[in-house]
Amino acid sequence: MNSISTVVETFPNGNLEIKPEIQNFINRYQSSLRKTAESILGLSETLVQAERKLNAVDFLIFCQKVGLEKGSPTYSKLKKIGEKSERFRPFVDRLPNTWTTIYKLSKLEPDQFSRVSASLTPFITSTEIDEQIGINPNVKTVYDFKISAESLDGESKAKFYDSLLSLKEQFNFTLTEGSKILKELKTVKLAKAA
Repeated sequence: MNSISTVVETFPNGNLEIKPEIQNFINRYQSSLRKTAESILGLSETLVQAERKLNAVDFLIFCQKVGLEKGSPTYSKLKKIGEKSERFRPFVDRLPNTWTTIYKLSKLEPDQFSRVSASLTPFITSTEIDEQIGINPNVKTVYDFKISAESLDGESKAKFYDSLLSLKEQFNFTLTEGSKILKELKTVKLAKAA
């Protein structure tokens, strides 16, 4: 004979049902969490699209106007999120409400993300993600490769920079520019426009 057990959830006020007033606050709260995640994805996707569609100097102007320094840690994290945004759309109701944690999720391999996605909540932490996939966050490997374009004139620097961006697109590496070169490239662009 099969027996069916029913679990009835009772709340601290002794009621079995959620009052409409409480449900309204729950709905508002959950809506705000969703909007936060959607906003993070929207910012990130816009950044990626702008970088793909604008020329190098126009993109630098975009970055300046929105308060992002190209190559900064914030820029790099938002870009990575934008590049992986499609992975997050099915989980937007359960995405973390901080871009740094979403960034952590964007770096995961597909199989790792599959494991973590089952337990996503708006409040999952970076440490919890590491625990679920067995990563030790204290072990990091960094490779630096520095190039100086100091000996090039303005026009040559602009062409060189465009070539670097093409290589970056082809090989998917990180490129960090100094503020001096960015200002110089902007000046070259403005001089060409005049």
